[in-house]
Amino acid sequence: MHILLSLLRRLSGRRPWRGREPGAQPSGSERHWPERPPNGGWYRSRACRPLTAGEVRRRQFRLVKRGLDPVEVDAFLHRVAADLATARRDLALTREENQRIKQALRSWRTHFTSDVRW
Repeated sequence: MHILLSLLRRLSGRRPWRGREPGAQPSGSERHWPERPPNGGWYRSRACRPLTAGEVRRRQFRLVKRGLDPVEVDAFLHRVAADLATARRDLALTREENQRIKQALRSWRTHFTSDVRW
């Protein structure tokens, strides 16, 4: 499982996992990484686009002796791709709703503050 998480983080441009459960406090010997902003704090150029569900589904891995079970890896990648597609769809819907709310607020302000003189 650790290898899969590391591979997924490499594919997504995130720092590989350092052997500690996410959210666990580091011990004295481990380096402390500061909290990052919601975007992960990683710089991404326009050439480095976020992963799509199709890219995750098409990802191929090298076959190695005594490697991971390919069926398990494939099933996990499809699960990740489905979750990614759902998250992207939800984000798009949220952005559309945000725009509708902003437009309604602008309209309300214009309608109710047009006669107000300061």
